[in-house]
Amino acid sequence: GPTSTVAANFAVARVKGQLPAGSSIGAMLVNRQETGASGAPADYNRAYGVDAQIYLLGDLALSSYLARTDERTPVGDDRNAAMVQAAWRSAVWDLSALFNHVGDGFHPGVGFVDRSAVRRYYATAGIHPKGRRLGILEVNPHVDVDVFTTLDGALESRTLTGELAFLMTDGGTLRAEVSDRHERLLEPTSIGGVTVPTGTYEWLEPTLRYTAAGSRKISGSMSLSAGDFYDGTRTSLGISGRFRPNPHVAVEVAADHNDLELGGRRVTADHFSARLRLAR
Repeated sequence: GPTSTVAANFAVARVKGQLPAGSSIGAMLVNRQETGASGAPADYNRAYGVDAQIYLLGDLALSSYLARTDERTPVGDDRNAAMVQAAWRSAVWDLSALFNHVGDGFHPGVGFVDRSAVRRYYATAGIHPKGRRLGILEVNPHVDVDVFTTLDGALESRTLTGELAFLMTDGGTLRAEVSDRHERLLEPTSIGGVTVPTGTYEWLEPTLRYTAAGSRKISGSMSLSAGDFYDGTRTSLGISGRFRPNPHVAVEVAADHNDLELGGRRVTADHFSARLRLAR
């Protein structure tokens, strides 16, 4: 049958003020307002918030935002979102911590939120001393912890990662990491065409990755990951390459191979891509 589209007006407003040492504060409003049709009440969605970026003591950076949405028919009780992050990066230390809250009713009509009704806690600590030896420019061992919970504090997922990274003098990077994963599935989830039942899953995920210097005419990367995965196992191999004969042309190719065993079934997935980039 015939379809109709309701007309809507959109408005975006952004203000930002500069503070000493490169710091700043700002505010933003995004409004979507339908003009109404057939005498029905006009629908609307508004998102607004404030944000700040503060630099202190040379090495300390603080960033945060507080936002809220309003709509004619709200879904959920908590329409707020907030984030606060502190990071310290010196010549040796790299430390940061983040807290993020997204309410179950936070729904920006213009934009995208990948997860709602969630709280995230993230922290990382590492060092990156420099010293040219054996072709290595910088060594960067660090530990990350990334936790997602419900708004009531129930654990949804946790990833604890230890990584040792080497920045080479030729611009390449070699990374070896191991992640301790904890995932709680609240409903059956399809992965590779196999349904993984509800439950709590824990596994280790080791990964080895090398990335060549992107400034060269020919560059690329390779990664290998193998280990447990939910109630089965996974082995993943990824390879990518780029040929850039001049600043205006780049040819990129990539291939990924995944072997999964889930629920007693084995699944193989391959993905190939190619891209031609042209720039004036």
